[in-house]
Amino acid sequence: MLAGSVGFYRRHLIFLTGKHSWPSKVEETILKPFSELRNVKLTASTGAPSDDKLFDAFLYPDRIMFRKLDETHIPKLAEYLAKSRLPYPLHSPAPLINAQTLYQCGLDANWQNIHMHETWLVCIHKERDQCCGTHGPKILEYLRSELKINETEKDFFNFKRGSVNVLGCSHLGGHKYAGIMLHYPSGHWFGDVRERSDVNKIVNSMKNGLIPVEFWRGRNAGNISQADDNFYSTEMVVDADDIIVQVVENKLLKELKGRKGDRLFELLKRHDIDIDCTCGGNLECATCHVYIESPEHNDEIDMLEYAQGYTNKSRLSCQIKLEKQHERLKIKIPK
Repeated sequence: MLAGSVGFYRRHLIFLTGKHSWPSKVEETILKPFSELRNVKLTASTGAPSDDKLFDAFLYPDRIMFRKLDETHIPKLAEYLAKSRLPYPLHSPAPLINAQTLYQCGLDANWQNIHMHETWLVCIHKERDQCCGTHGPKILEYLRSELKINETEKDFFNFKRGSVNVLGCSHLGGHKYAGIMLHYPSGHWFGDVRERSDVNKIVNSMKNGLIPVEFWRGRNAGNISQADDNFYSTEMVVDADDIIVQVVENKLLKELKGRKGDRLFELLKRHDIDIDCTCGGNLECATCHVYIESPEHNDEIDMLEYAQGYTNKSRLSCQIKLEKQHERLKIKIPK
């Protein structure tokens, strides 16, 4: 996720401030009381709080809104973060999992379930980064227009079930990729977003379960962590024999779930990926060839020479049986 520019975090706490500008180091100023929370990213947003003297904040991937927090709630919030577990699979409503923990930590009167909500964040923090200040406000308006957010809802968090919220926010990281968009609950980061057509492509791809790879910058550590085998880059339910691979087709990324021992070609066809296998997987043609970061097998070399667009990354998908070493393997489909 925006490698080298965003530190590791498991959870993201986004505060409703009702403002469109913040001090450069917002986490060291207006949000400083919460800086002791570990592995939590702190962000200010344009959303309007319910009380100007108290804090409202929503937490992902838990999908909980905390209302009317003050400094006395910080130890309780820290206790909740230490004791509660992340939702898994990720589409599980976390409040149902952690309601007892919220009660034990004294937060039972301060939270609200938002697991049916969708939230987009766009960095507009000009005080921290000029590029985000230049591109962010335009991207924010494009996104609100694309998602048909009306004027009265622009800076209010809509609690209606199934609602979509689009908020400007403080610095997310990775300023060289401005404009930057972050989507929850999926946790996908997008960068280099500049035009209305870019926003349109991202939104419509996401609606169809696809990810436009030219804008994709990764996924937040609360939803996946390459350092933690308990979390996968998908919201699918997985077990020990499941293997997740990533397929890039027509510049769109899609995650597929296969089983140990599956032939890659069969997995691709099962998910309607546009690929042929004229010989039926008998190593008699090269129509099923794909590009992957995996050395070719000697018994494939003769056939691969006939593959259209052959490179040193070409493999015959009918000859690859999925093993654990293929977890998160990225596969590119030739044009």
